Amino acid sequence: MNMLNAINKAHQTTLNKLYKVDRKYNALVDAGDMLDDTVSVRKWEAQEAAQEACYETLIDLWDSLPKREQISANKQYETIHGYTIL
Repeated sequence: MNMLNAINKAHQTTLNKLYKVDRKYNALVDAGDMLDDTVSVRKWEAQEAAQEACYETLIDLWDSLPKREQISANKQYETIHGYTIL
């Protein structure tokens, strides 16, 4: 089952990847927020690097979609999560 449905089915695979990467990014951000001051600097840097890599992938996937697919995806996403993808 697709969480988000593409207008043009040619973009469905990209949209599925985008959703998966977005949820991974949100999980990484939440995990980063849970880190406390007792965690080593190395752990913080690793967490931040993982977030940045995931976000870059998210942006690349987003930019590969046509504008009307982006608008449609944001509307569907907002209905599900209460906020837009970007």
